[in-house]
Amino acid sequence: MPRKGWVLRRKIPGDPVFGSAELGFELGFFSGQLTDDFRLGYRSGKRANFVVLDQNRYQEWIPNLKQPEPATFAFITNLLERDFRLAYQNPAYKIYRRTSAAPIPAP
Repeated sequence: MPRKGWVLRRKIPGDPVFGSAELGFELGFFSGQLTDDFRLGYRSGKRANFVVLDQNRYQEWIPNLKQPEPATFAFITNLLERDFRLAYQNPAYKIYRRTSAAPIPAP
């Protein structure tokens, strides 16, 4: 887990976050901020200002999309390279923050 409160201290209140459901303990399960979607909005159309890639789920599952879902894999790769920058990393998590000029409004 990232340092306690890292995402909360560095985000604007209400910012949408893609990440594993376990982040609900930190962000609140019913806050409306957290979306557990390892396809990062490819199917749902949702967008977020932060992406938290945990080692045990997202970092394993996303590369596994390369063969069965190449369009999804390309979308995720391009999204992270084009619209996000790595803001924090530890052995368990990588946290990306949106860099595009217009932030995504909270739902």
